[in-house]
Amino acid sequence: MLDASRKSWPCPEYANTGCFTSISRHEENGKQIDDVIRGCSTFLQEYYCSTSTSRNPSQDYDMEYTTCKEACTGVNCNDGEAVIGPELEIVFRNFDPTLDF
Repeated sequence: MLDASRKSWPCPEYANTGCFTSISRHEENGKQIDDVIRGCSTFLQEYYCSTSTSRNPSQDYDMEYTTCKEACTGVNCNDGEAVIGPELEIVFRNFDPTLDF
């Protein structure tokens, strides 16, 4: 597993309301994969999760992604562990993500 080093830098003026953390989880070949992104935020957002399904046409299967994000204020406030809450996983397993446009 690659351990990317984290560096801290000042946020630009247009994104200095706070910091954000986003985590996206999916499974590949029976292995859980977590992608984490951190950065500066233009707005504050409470902890929020959603799921989506993506079709892989070359291998003819659906891949489910659970993504959670939140924003915070304070110096390096997004430096903690990024998590997908267990209670949210239960809720979103039964969630119908059909959108009506």
